[in-house]
Amino acid sequence: MIKFADVTLEGSNQTIVLVVAAIAIAALVVAAVLVRQVLSADQGTDRMQEIAGAIQEGASAFLSRQFKTLAIFAVVCSSCCSYSRLTPQVSELVEASSSSWEQSSPV
Repeated sequence: MIKFADVTLEGSNQTIVLVVAAIAIAALVVAAVLVRQVLSADQGTDRMQEIAGAIQEGASAFLSRQFKTLAIFAVVCSSCCSYSRLTPQVSELVEASSSSWEQSSPV
């Protein structure tokens, strides 16, 4: 039985958690091995390094543009959400002020 804070794991739940933890640790080990292999590999000829630099420059420009587009989209979405949250309150205020104005008018 595993007890953590107010959560207690027993039976098949405990087995599932332990299997998932073991798989996660194995995945981290595989990732570390792959990183080591990639970083220890030869960088290639001068021409290959030149092409890699051009690809990296293009990828950087692409990601920069994507982040700008995403930022604009986020601002527009946030504005729409804020407006939709304020709209009922504004309409209630307009209705309340117009009804109080109609009641106070001497017509």
